[in-house]
Formats: sequence, structure tokens, C-alpha cells
Amino acid sequence: MRPAAKILKAGAAVCLLSAAVFLASGGAALPCPPQAWDIRMTITVQGEYALEGRDGASGRYGMRFVWRGGLEPDDEDYVLIHHGTKLEEWRVEESAAGPDGIRLLTTRDYGVKPELGVAYILRKDGGLHLNFLIRGFEVPRSRPSEAFYLHLPASAENTDRPEGLNYALFLQKGSNAIVLDDPAASRKTQEKSFHWTWFRRSGVLGRDPALFQMNRHEADVTVVVTPRADSGPRTGQARG
Repeated sequence: MRPAAKILKAGAAVCLLSAAVFLASGGAALPCPPQAWDIRMTITVQGEYALEGRDGASGRYGMRFVWRGGLEPDDEDYVLIHHGTKLEEWRVEESAAGPDGIRLLTTRDYGVKPELGVAYILRKDGGLHLNFLIRGFEVPRSRPSEAFYLHLPASAENTDRPEGLNYALFLQKGSNAIVLDDPAASRKTQEKSFHWTWFRRSGVLGRDPALFQMNRHEADVTVVVTPRADSGPRTGQARG
């Protein structure tokens, strides 16, 4: 793969040369096609989990991530540039029954937060497939001896399997395939939204047969791809 900056410089030079020739012949200059794009992805999640059975525990949570980056051509593919990730909203509440009554945890004393990882974007099957995973943690926090992994949203392109679980097998509704149109085919801003529901309930192997682990969430993902006005390369962490 060639560096994206070299491609952009070459493309810009060809465009300027074409414009100069066209103007010299008396025509009006045509705008050059965009050669770089800004991306904003917003991921909103609402979910719940529970340890069902004797002295159970349950929790509800909500989060919103905003990821910003860029897209630049690289031969026949694209390079994804990372500019920043922000957890704009995180709230959680957990309650657990015990010998001393109900124990309540809130966002302030919960102790952990989810983390978003955006890996790459891949051209295949006529579209651009975005790869991301929100990393979870062990729940319930107030019952560490009986805790299990909280699976959080992942895109279909992601092949990481925390705890060996195939995330796609437990999709209840919708699709987690985050597929964008090739931005080079249009000068317009592209906006796409995706929604899915995920659910898993399982017994606790090797423990109390009356205990069950429940994990459910709904994910809404919106991706906006905007042609960059200057079409120049920007600094950032490149992956692709």
C-alpha cells in the first residue's frame, strides 16, 4: 500500500492540471472530486443484565460513544484515520440481594467503564465494512465470586470473541453489519443508521443449577461521512 498522503498529492496534481487545461480552452473550472472524508460515528446502547435465582442481582445501563476519524484512499482501498473517541454518556445502576439486605451500586461507585475499539474499514462485496467492538467487564460488580462477562455491541466485521462467544449467534432483531457506500461515488454527505437487539440467557456451569446469567442490549449506530473541503491529509492514527 502507498501512503495516503502520496495518493492525495498525486490526485490533487492531476486535478489542478486538468482544471488549468480546461480554463485555458475557455471553459469554466469544474470542482475536483473529494479525496478525503471526515467520519463521525455515534453508538448509543441501552442494556440490562442479571444473575437470576437465589439471592439474585441485576443491573441496567446506558452509554453513548462518539468516535471521530477520517477516510483517505490507499490504492484500491481506504485507510481509516483515528482522531478521537469520547464516552459522552455512561450511567449504570446495580442492585443485589444479600444477608444484610439490598446493596445498591450507582455510576459513581461502579468502578469500571466500557471501552470502544475501532479497528479498520474494509472494502468488500461492494461496500465499506466498519470493524468495532465495545469491550465489556465482569458483572455483577457486587458479586465477584459469581460474576460473568458483560458482552457489549460489536459490528459484524469484528472477529474478536471475548470468552469465546460468537456475538452474532445471539442477535434477536436487526443487523450489526455496519456497511457504508463508497464515498468516492458521490460528492454528498452520507448518513446511515443501524439498529439491533441482542439477548443471551444461560445456566451457570459448575455452579448452582438454579442460577442463570442474563445479558440483553439494544444498539443504535449512526455514521456520517462528510467530504473534506480541503481534501488534504490530516494527522492521526492510521489503521486499515
